[in-house]
Amino acid sequence: MDLDAAGVFQLVMAGLGLPVLVLLWRRRKAERNPIPSGEPPVEPTGLLGPVACAIGWIGTLTALYPLGILGEDASLIARLGGLSVVHGMALLTGFAALKLYGKSERWMPAARGPSLRGGVSMALAFLPVGLGLHLGSAWLQLNVLGIEAPAQGLIQQAISGDPVVFLTVAAFGIIAAPLLEETFFRGFLYSGLRRHATAPVAAVVSAGMFAAMHIEPGNFAVVPPLIAMGLFLAHLRERTGGLLAPIVMHTVYNSVQMVGVLLVADQAI
Repeated sequence: MDLDAAGVFQLVMAGLGLPVLVLLWRRRKAERNPIPSGEPPVEPTGLLGPVACAIGWIGTLTALYPLGILGEDASLIARLGGLSVVHGMALLTGFAALKLYGKSERWMPAARGPSLRGGVSMALAFLPVGLGLHLGSAWLQLNVLGIEAPAQGLIQQAISGDPVVFLTVAAFGIIAAPLLEETFFRGFLYSGLRRHATAPVAAVVSAGMFAAMHIEPGNFAVVPPLIAMGLFLAHLRERTGGLLAPIVMHTVYNSVQMVGVLLVADQAI
């Protein structure tokens, strides 16, 4: 398989997602909106939750970095394992703050079945948006800055042709990343901001930080599509009141991307 096959696959998936995007837009205020409605989430700890997560993240990163498992010379599995530990400890710190200082407030999220369908629908709807923004921002980076946008580091390793590397990256991108990132960015950060700000403000701030976390040297083209993805995910969090729909959207989108990566790998996995 070559890059042309991956490009065709991306275009086909974007084409499949376009009518879903149109449907969701036309029904955004209708009773038959495919995205279920739940109570908007407001984190009882306010900004304490995301601040506690940040402290746990920085503390764990500081403790692990000298061990060498997060450096460039470390193996892929070691680095992904280390990153999972860092994110996991950050979330544990946030949950501890919620347990110790949070009030007994609870909101009622939408039902699981509709949330699951809503997450899948939003992932499909985002495919043409993400592809268009990626192509446009990559073109601008090349023609304005004179820098060709490289693939992200993990993606470059995944297409190396090593089945173990591909499966490791795929597992991290499809399982670990959606769970860890959505719990922090849409669980703690977005909901904490919603205690003090409107939904649009909380969505923009959380989406901006979500994109900033993924920036790599020389690859600024990822920022516009990631900001847009963060806004889509924040909308799901606000609309459904739960984390299931954002996690499902994140998982489905990353799964589609990994299929594209598989098509440009040196060998079939």
